[in-house]
This record gives sequence, C-alpha cells and structure tokens, in this order.
Amino acid sequence: MSGQRGSHGPARSICGYELLATGTKTVANAGTPEPLVSESTKCALVWVGARWNRSTGAAVNSGPVGIGLAGANKQVIPIMPSNFEGYFIPCLDASTLIVDVSTNDDGVEYAVFG
Repeated sequence: MSGQRGSHGPARSICGYELLATGTKTVANAGTPEPLVSESTKCALVWVGARWNRSTGAAVNSGPVGIGLAGANKQVIPIMPSNFEGYFIPCLDASTLIVDVSTNDDGVEYAVFG
C-alpha cells in the first residue's frame, strides 16, 4: 500500500502525491538567487526546509534563506536556520522556484511530489 512503512521500504507519498525527487540546494553567492532545480521538473507540490546536520541535529545555515517564484518582484518566503518543519508550496514546475541566501553557501533541503 502506498504511504505505509514495512517490507516495501519507507513511505514514498504524501496526501496522495508520489515522491519524485529529493535533494539539497546550496547557493554560492548571497544575493544571487538560483533555481531550486536546474531542469524542468513537473510536479504538484514542493517541500522546502532548512538544512540540518543529521549527526548532531543542529542547523547548518548561518542565516535565513528565501524561497519563492522566479520573476521580476523576487518575493520570497523566509526560512530561518532552524525551520526544520519547512513549507509545502503548491507548484507545477519545481524549476520555477528560486532560492536566495543571505550568507554564501547556505541553502535548503527539498522534496518534490507529483
């Protein structure tokens, strides 16, 4: 059954959406937004959250990170360094989301669902 843990491995869906991709996106230069993913990735929902150290549970980012839609206004949702819950963003293509950092080499973890 979809979404259950057991002999078939970890859950790969949420709210009926299948997991398509996961990853970490870091941005080298503060103030220079980059796409969340480099290629067009059709989807229905994207989760983004702060990066964290899996050994210690500590936040990895030094400052807030913005996530938003590419475009002229560059309006972003701030993700604070310890916002591990993250946000679900309805989205038809994950490559239309941008990541903007206030500190070089900060970023987000993400999961794409479709």
